[in-house]
Amino acid sequence: MPGAYPKQGYLLEDFHIFSLKDQSQKFYPYHYHDFYKLLIFHKGNVSYHVEGKEYALRPGDVILLNPGEIHRAIIHDDSVYSRLIIYLSAGFFRSYQDESDSSIRSCYRTAELKHSHLIRFSGESAVLMNRLAKELEATIQENGFAASLMQRIKILEYLIHLNRWMLRDEKSFVPANTANPTVLGIMEYINQHLTEDLSSETIASALFLNPSYMMHLFKAETGYTIGRYMTEKRLFLTHQYMDAGDAVTDACMKSGFQSYHAFYHAYRKKYGKAPTK
Repeated sequence: MPGAYPKQGYLLEDFHIFSLKDQSQKFYPYHYHDFYKLLIFHKGNVSYHVEGKEYALRPGDVILLNPGEIHRAIIHDDSVYSRLIIYLSAGFFRSYQDESDSSIRSCYRTAELKHSHLIRFSGESAVLMNRLAKELEATIQENGFAASLMQRIKILEYLIHLNRWMLRDEKSFVPANTANPTVLGIMEYINQHLTEDLSSETIASALFLNPSYMMHLFKAETGYTIGRYMTEKRLFLTHQYMDAGDAVTDACMKSGFQSYHAFYHAYRKKYGKAPTK
């Protein structure tokens, strides 16, 4: 496993949609995005790992990923892995926020509250959402009048119905197949105290764990060390502060780095260039 878990993908507009197929047992490393991701699973023998949780996917499943959430797909055999992916910027959601706070981003907030990244529909809702997914996917090849606008409309239609069905049926959220409660507790503690001076000993003491056992368990369950997990989260938080207009030095200190030197080293190691670049 590589030392850094990279940010992958770039979103230079409000949204981007694409259809992907893998014909072989491809390896995907852990990574994250600085935008929202929605994955509609079509077929394959695939499980999805998100922040210490593993989900076994079925056709029609929807995966919701917030910015900064570390994840990877695991392809278990040579079956074709087919899916539709939508990248969505924070600006996209802000454009459709009304006065009643009926944001189409509610599905992501609800997923956080339900502690699940996987939505699975059945019956009438499955028929509707599958039809909308097909119509959305068809816009990828669309090149007629106002094609981009049509694609935007279809994304909005899908998200509106996704939110409506989620509100009607709380059972649409599927719990993870496997999720070690100790590892989830470690992640929760790190994210709650990310901007503080954290060490493995501090975390272990707070959670009444043996430090060596904790570090071994975390690496075995997630594929990355506690130190690397904290660094990735802090780098992502630093980018958020910088995007909001903070100076590099202020942003890194607000994100939990104990010195600019530590931040600079981590940034260069991950991105191969200085933060000011």
